Amino acid sequence: MVAELEPLIDKVWRHCESTGSRGRTVTLKVKFADFEIITRGQSVSTVIANRDDLAHLAIGC
Repeated sequence: MVAELEPLIDKVWRHCESTGSRGRTVTLKVKFADFEIITRGQSVSTVIANRDDLAHLAIGC
């Protein structure tokens, strides 16, 4: 599942870079083929400052 997240992480980080947005929480929402939805999130005490930090948090969810 990690490989499937990489393009999404790249897209989110490009958006953050283009808008200057930063945050402290990563939320991952997944909808399965049977329409079951799960949500996982993780927050940190400092702003997510780079793509690697974003990836680490997203993969950790």
